[in-house]
Amino acid sequence: MALILDEYLTKEQAAAELGKRPRTLDRWHVERRGPKRTKIGRSIYFSRKKLQSFIEQQTEDVADACA
Repeated sequence: MALILDEYLTKEQAAAELGKRPRTLDRWHVERRGPKRTKIGRSIYFSRKKLQSFIEQQTEDVADACA
């Protein structure tokens, strides 16, 4: 049986997936530039789908990088 949080990662797991530290995700949240997150009580979770979407949004075109 699937659990409701199966599609979510903890802040620590999400940071590891991105190769960043959890505090980086905290800073991105304050700067409003990181992946969207879900907060339940004091626990923070990241949807796998929203994390994937965030990664895709970071993709640069070679022409964009040279401009």
